Amino acid sequence: HIQISNMYSSYKWITNEAEGSLVANDVTNVFRNVLERGEKDAHCNLISVFGRARQGKSFLMNCLSGEKEIFKISNEKDSCTQGIEISNKWLTVNDFSKLDNGRAVSGSIKVGFVDAEGQGDKDVSYDANLICPILLASKCVIFNWKGDLQKDHILSTLGIMTKAAGNVAADTGASGKGAASSTKKFGHLHIIFRDWQSVN
Repeated sequence: HIQISNMYSSYKWITNEAEGSLVANDVTNVFRNVLERGEKDAHCNLISVFGRARQGKSFLMNCLSGEKEIFKISNEKDSCTQGIEISNKWLTVNDFSKLDNGRAVSGSIKVGFVDAEGQGDKDVSYDANLICPILLASKCVIFNWKGDLQKDHILSTLGIMTKAAGNVAADTGASGKGAASSTKKFGHLHIIFRDWQSVN
């Protein structure tokens, strides 16, 4: 059930500054409504979205959060999301599982939501650097694909994620080869195909 609430909003986590440099902003206030409830030991898992620009990623994240206007959406040509945004809404995994009459899953883990600038408008290096924090910080990463199943384009976009993962693996391997090989660096990848029709 989607609802409109003024209680929740999104915050710029990573922004694109002059000359294409990426800057991480202080978003500790996003976690404040978890900490203020005395849940200092609460586990917080992030769900993030990844995919090409202007494909409805922000709309999808709003649906997953049960809200309508956390992340800005628009029908304009230019992308709404620039950089990476994180919402200040958290759901327990139990409440999250029951959205849209889903099957209840027990647990007190907090679920948060992250929206990312679409890939493909800038060069591959920029896109790969941008999504590195998503890959490292998220328990679940959604690859969003809308429309026809164009194999080459899908693999090309997923290749950006592979490049980002390779950069992380190279850095951790250089600092500690033994530990890096035995530690899982990334969460789960889910691929969603939307709004397409099979043609016989």
